[in-house]
Amino acid sequence: MTKKDDYVADWLRDVESHSKRFSVLFVQLGAAHHPVRTRLSELQAKHVTLNEYLTQSSEGEKKSSGLVVIHDVADLAGKRQRRMGETRAQVMADLDRGDRFLLVSESCRGAFPPVPGSSLIEDAKVINGPMVPNAARVDSQRLSGLPGYDPSNGIGRDELLRAILADSDSKLLAALEYVCWERFESPRSSLEILSAQDLVDLRSSGLVQLDDGLHAWTVEDCWKEFRIAVADAVSAMTAAPVGIEDIYRQLWEIERMLRMMIGSAARETGGNHWRKSLFSAAEQEALVESARRDTQPTASSVADLRDPLEWLTLTALFDLRINKQLGDLGVAKYFWPKLASDLVPIRNRIAHNRIPRTGDQDAVRKWHTIICRGSSPGRQSP
Repeated sequence: MTKKDDYVADWLRDVESHSKRFSVLFVQLGAAHHPVRTRLSELQAKHVTLNEYLTQSSEGEKKSSGLVVIHDVADLAGKRQRRMGETRAQVMADLDRGDRFLLVSESCRGAFPPVPGSSLIEDAKVINGPMVPNAARVDSQRLSGLPGYDPSNGIGRDELLRAILADSDSKLLAALEYVCWERFESPRSSLEILSAQDLVDLRSSGLVQLDDGLHAWTVEDCWKEFRIAVADAVSAMTAAPVGIEDIYRQLWEIERMLRMMIGSAARETGGNHWRKSLFSAAEQEALVESARRDTQPTASSVADLRDPLEWLTLTALFDLRINKQLGDLGVAKYFWPKLASDLVPIRNRIAHNRIPRTGDQDAVRKWHTIICRGSSPGRQSP
């Protein structure tokens, strides 16, 4: 056995040891650790695909199997909440029989959908794939510490970076886009900005490792190339991120409610002439021109527009409430600045088909609740 093989054997022994302490383990063996997957067969375990596991369990097999390795857990990623629930229920039943589980995935943990109650993936103990020891590395690049780095077989720096990022979910890509392209952070400073969950996923993917107890990039010495790979990965993403439907729907409802609330206040002060009283002559001209280019080519004044507020951007809508002194509209005064600073960037990301960031969905849900309360007659947000 070569020195390069020894580290995988040591890692497999650690997996066996961990499985006796933690009943469910999760490991991402994606592009960075792909060669390690072929060595999993050395584990003294029952090796199954997800379909095989669910089918065999449903057929009533009752004998404990000890350690069960499920090799394609990534099939649960995306939007398959129902199948995730079925798998969790079966695993819980088999744990009661004494089984232990190693869940092997090519995708990072963040790629799996949220589920009501406890989550099989979230509750699992995360272990990381092995790193190649210094003595066995093929060159001096930090990336050579990843088993998947194999220039002699066409998997060099650029190829491996692209493959690793292809295993990443939209939330992790959004976080990387933020530190690499929006903040232009250095490798070290970016680690201080990324969330704890981002760092867990980055360690699983092989992009980050622990160095003397501190997080360190395996791509620090090729940061420029890594930034380019991140840009390409984000641009190539065409599948709608999980949860974007809820973000879009609630943003749409929030904007509709805001326009309704501002329109109601304008009608109270301007009566039948509220369309003209609400805007300056220059603003009226710009609104009419926008309407002409879109759906009302014969419009000659704002009086011809059913609701000129619908031709305003969200930022202009917030400014109009202040400039025309329309009041707090049933929403506590101190909420308005935060409402604008939270929602406008999120709205712009969605409008331009950019990837939502972690926290966007929670922020939109919070403001949706507050605006719903404010838009109800006779009620004001606490």
